Amino acid sequence: MTVSRAPDEPRVTDFEATIERAEGQRVVLLETYFYPEAGGQPADRGQLAGVPVTDVQERDGEVVHTLREPIDHETGDQVAGKIDSQHRRYCRRAHSASHVLYGAGRQIFDELGYGGFDISDEKIRVDLETSQTPADDELIELERLANRAVWASKPVSWEEVPVEEARADATVAFNVKTEEGVMAESDSVRIVTIEDWDRAACGGTHVANTADIGPIELLQRSNPGQGLTRFEFAVGHTAIDRRATIHHAVLDAAAAADSTVAELPDAIGRLSSDREELQTEVSRLQSQLIEYHLDGLERVTRDGHVWAVGQLDEMGPNDVTDALKQYVGDDGPQVAAVAGGDDAPFVAIASTGAVDADGVVNQITDQFGGGGGGSPTFAQGGGLDANPAAVVTSLRSTDSEWTTPPYSHTAKAVRSLRERAYRLYTANDSQTSQSARCLMTISVAITLSVSDLHRRGSRQDPKGESCQYWISETALPMTSVLEIPQFTRSIRDRVTRTRAKSREREWTTPPYSLGFASLREDGGLAPVDG
Repeated sequence: MTVSRAPDEPRVTDFEATIERAEGQRVVLLETYFYPEAGGQPADRGQLAGVPVTDVQERDGEVVHTLREPIDHETGDQVAGKIDSQHRRYCRRAHSASHVLYGAGRQIFDELGYGGFDISDEKIRVDLETSQTPADDELIELERLANRAVWASKPVSWEEVPVEEARADATVAFNVKTEEGVMAESDSVRIVTIEDWDRAACGGTHVANTADIGPIELLQRSNPGQGLTRFEFAVGHTAIDRRATIHHAVLDAAAAADSTVAELPDAIGRLSSDREELQTEVSRLQSQLIEYHLDGLERVTRDGHVWAVGQLDEMGPNDVTDALKQYVGDDGPQVAAVAGGDDAPFVAIASTGAVDADGVVNQITDQFGGGGGGSPTFAQGGGLDANPAAVVTSLRSTDSEWTTPPYSHTAKAVRSLRERAYRLYTANDSQTSQSARCLMTISVAITLSVSDLHRRGSRQDPKGESCQYWISETALPMTSVLEIPQFTRSIRDRVTRTRAKSREREWTTPPYSLGFASLREDGGLAPVDG
């Protein structure tokens, strides 16, 4: 069984040893001072017989050295080992620093456990089990106490202690999860003690005095898992460079804030308050500017509705949303339509409901590309393949009839049909009740069929001409109950012709089959086969 002497004699970096076994690039010595990777501490770096050592691991009780290439030596030969003293020194300081940090945590937190440890070239990670996430002031106090322990030059020692004795000592911290093998199949355990500060079971390499660690600089805090807080910190040259960077940044911030370092928090607070006030003022002025531009938009009349149409430069869609919604209605236009964004052209439409804003945006994106949508009262579109001026020209065109949703032509007729159906049904007469059912059936059919026609056909028929033709030729002439049979046939005929004219729409279900219904005795609607 090979044992590494590195933990007990961490200052030894040059030695000679006998080869126990050499198999290609892997070499096992009778005795070694190379530290094998364990417990979060990386393996030592260095050379054996002048060949670089790339890895050191403990396997089945043996310390196996992996070399860059095989060496020309056999079992029993003496070889020289040389350990990278700079890397060894860094690992000693880093490992001892983690114990110092844990000892500081014991003084701050009521409940504390060890959750993990790792040393990398630039920083050290320690995972602590805490009952709650540490606050910023606790983080600062942790760093302060750790550096006070370094400054106090506390002696660091290690010894083998019987396992049961170690377990009975409440002051000993156990990191069984990361210190692999520290207590496995052994009657004793190695305890590292920082005088009057910390005692922990550990098999790593350490400094002899905390003063050898140097400055400890906390870098950041995170939460790797439930109940854990991860602290990342630096020691040595990394910590010194980090402190210099922070000091430089603080001095620059104080100069920019026209303050001293000590008064910097108050100065930043004042600047933050001033910034919020300025943002509020900018938002107010921007709103006024948008309102000014909206008042200057050209107005056009289309299908009896007043539109305000124009271009808004140097503004995005989110900037104009609220202003557009408030601009329509009352004394304003019924529709407000704007385009803008030279680099990313957009269109925004607000409506009182007289015109379907979503329908307008869909037609604009059909014409100029892009995508968007919204509701009947507000919609936006973006990614247009046209400059804002071209979009505005299209919006101002009085020849475009698609801006009025087709179903608006039938709204009054449908309401009239339903009111008439209700009156007939409440007359409590069998003949009039049958007429009422027919009327209600037709009103539902008109509503759903027109909506379906518009939805399915609008992209192939930008002006909605087929929908409007069908409506005007069927729904509007309906005047009396006696015309119900003829009107029903007319609906079917007109839809069939419309479908024949627009086969490219690939309708799979006749629109009228979606909407027919009958009036139940309780006044509700029940579906009827088309």
